[in-house]
Amino acid sequence: MLKAYINKFLIVLVLILMVPVYVVAALNQPTDVPAAQDTTKTSKPNAKKNENKSNAVKKDAKANTAKKAMFIEGQDYTRLPNDVRNNPDVAQLIMADPNKVQVIFFFSYGCHGCELFHLPYQKWAAAQEKKLGNKVAFYRYPVSFNPQWRMLAKLYYTMEYLDPKGKLNDAIFEAIHKQGLQLWQEPVMQTFFAKHGYKPVDFSHAFNSFGVNRQMKQADEISKTYKITLTPDIIVNGPDASYRLDLTKADNKVDRFFQILDYLVQREVKLLPSK
Repeated sequence: MLKAYINKFLIVLVLILMVPVYVVAALNQPTDVPAAQDTTKTSKPNAKKNENKSNAVKKDAKANTAKKAMFIEGQDYTRLPNDVRNNPDVAQLIMADPNKVQVIFFFSYGCHGCELFHLPYQKWAAAQEKKLGNKVAFYRYPVSFNPQWRMLAKLYYTMEYLDPKGKLNDAIFEAIHKQGLQLWQEPVMQTFFAKHGYKPVDFSHAFNSFGVNRQMKQADEISKTYKITLTPDIIVNGPDASYRLDLTKADNKVDRFFQILDYLVQREVKLLPSK
């Protein structure tokens, strides 16, 4: 009987000794909850890091875009000296449009570059008028570098006299450069206008009118004052300064030329005095 008690005592003792082992094992066993918490803690910094990287890329892109939009005076366009702007003819022209930026297009119907340039210019000018409204004024002056171009300048003002909206402008460029018409000859001019519905008597009246001759003289004076020596050429009269743009400074690239012109006009419009 004593032996039986001893055996029971030994069994109980063994069970008591094993309990701490199971408790320690249970305490050391990893659970799912802390693991989930650890994952969350590590994912947030990574997400933040990616977001910061994305923002940095966007900032760099904006900075590059702004840098590309900037153009350099003397390299991409030329600031005209004050004596040009203070010339009486130029001063009178500027005074005609207070609180406006003026864009002046010097050209000739005989200029092949002008023939390629005038349609993109018309498109650009129309977009500026729509965007800026009465903040910009546009002018065209034909130049007379030689006798033929002088007759073509007279052709331009005759066209304006008969067709104030300039509907024949494109047709004149096409007739000279694609059809080979010698529109610097008066009889050829008369035939051209007759073909487009204008009577010879109306053409002669416009061609020999005082208004046409006066406009030609004014165009000659303005082009000489601005020292125009090539075409196409653009002058921008801002509120405080005047600038010249030509295709050579844009590497003869029309798209780049209009980027420079657009930048300059937008900048000068911002300098206009508020009403």
